[in-house]
Amino acid sequence: MEITQKEVNQLIETEKPNTFGAHFRGFFLNKKGVAGTITSQETQMWQPNQWTMILYAVFTFKFDEQQHLISIDTKLNIMGKILFFGIFSVLFFLFIPKDIVAYQDDRFWIYTCIKIIFLVLYLICGKVMYDSEKELQKDAIFHRLDLEIDDENEINEHSLYSYFLRFLTYPLGLATLYTCIFHFFPTHKYLHATFGMVVISAYFITDILLLFKRKKTKNK
Repeated sequence: MEITQKEVNQLIETEKPNTFGAHFRGFFLNKKGVAGTITSQETQMWQPNQWTMILYAVFTFKFDEQQHLISIDTKLNIMGKILFFGIFSVLFFLFIPKDIVAYQDDRFWIYTCIKIIFLVLYLICGKVMYDSEKELQKDAIFHRLDLEIDDENEINEHSLYSYFLRFLTYPLGLATLYTCIFHFFPTHKYLHATFGMVVISAYFITDILLLFKRKKTKNK
């Protein structure tokens, strides 16, 4: 079955440009509908989610001269890229000791390893949240367009990849929480402790909610 651009365009509820400003306004105004932009041979659409916040995908549908669908690409929205990697850069800068004496501390390398693990967890958590939400939205779009996912192996590989990441991130996340409570707080590093607890807790809550959402979607 051939999908036309007209059919894809009907999924868009509000036309908006795919710019940082449009995504930024939609995020703070809590716009949950499907937004998108339309050109002659390309349609882009996205739908923010309250659980993944800025980590949602932009789907790009490309069409031939007869306006028949030829490919679908996905990428993280521009606001998500700037803010997500901007926060990473700020954390990286904050984690660098400003005092030379800190390098001579006996526990310097322990804290350094903990900070590196936290930064890696931050990246992995963002990746898991983005991929999970992207798959949910892709399934919803395919369902509305009556498209089928032919490559069953790709789905299985994605599931195994998600399980592997959770097998890795959950223990590291719990270790980070333990470090924040029993190491950063006692040494008066309140900013590190608070931020670490907020990020890791948000990841656990969001991931569990996404798992329930995915299970609910599959049961329909």
